[in-house]
Amino acid sequence: MEFSFNIDAIALRFRSISALDDLLAINCDIDAVDKNSRNQKPKFIPMMTARRLSDGCKLAVDAAMELASDNSIDAVIFSSASGEIEHNYKVLKSTVQNTDVSPTDFSMSVHNAAVGNFTILSKSKIPSSSVSAGIDSFVMALTDAYTMIKKGYKNVLVCDYDVTIPDFFKIYLDETYPSYPHALALLISSGDEYTVKTEDKTQSTKITEFASVRFMQEYAKKTKEFLIPGRKLNYRFTKNS
Repeated sequence: MEFSFNIDAIALRFRSISALDDLLAINCDIDAVDKNSRNQKPKFIPMMTARRLSDGCKLAVDAAMELASDNSIDAVIFSSASGEIEHNYKVLKSTVQNTDVSPTDFSMSVHNAAVGNFTILSKSKIPSSSVSAGIDSFVMALTDAYTMIKKGYKNVLVCDYDVTIPDFFKIYLDETYPSYPHALALLISSGDEYTVKTEDKTQSTKITEFASVRFMQEYAKKTKEFLIPGRKLNYRFTKNS
């Protein structure tokens, strides 16, 4: 697989990081960010709505709203490896304990909760979808955006995010697997600024960072070429301009 695209705008949310300048100020070293610090308050989400969203979902919707406030968008794709697993866990826990399920947890437990809240808040009557493909979710969302652009959509908003995984599920994951809220929103259009090409994996790779977090680091540094590992394939990103 090989495809290319342009990035017309970008918004990011990660603890104290909310702009590319914030990343550059710490030399794009994600490890330098205190992962125990509180996330910034949303800038584009009403407080009553923000209270219902998980931290990761809140960051995603806020980042997407930032791009929507300044740009024309023809379609939107949200992606997440674990989606609303925090709300899911609370629903399952209540069911097992035979207690009442929170209406908020129930309504926010579906995978398209983030993109649904975004289209409602932005009043966007546009095609929307949610992608869940494990650690490949971010690249699969970019692939979806590329196919939509080839179908004639001019600007596609891609927003990748993740949440804090409940301890109950962590026993099924490698100890290196990341678990914290973050979001990256990109406005994608036709062009060849970036090319993505799949490569066979010669050995298994333990995931230590989210794909979109890795991308935002390399994007800020204007790295010409870098590799993002997937489950069965690697994805080589090349910056052509």
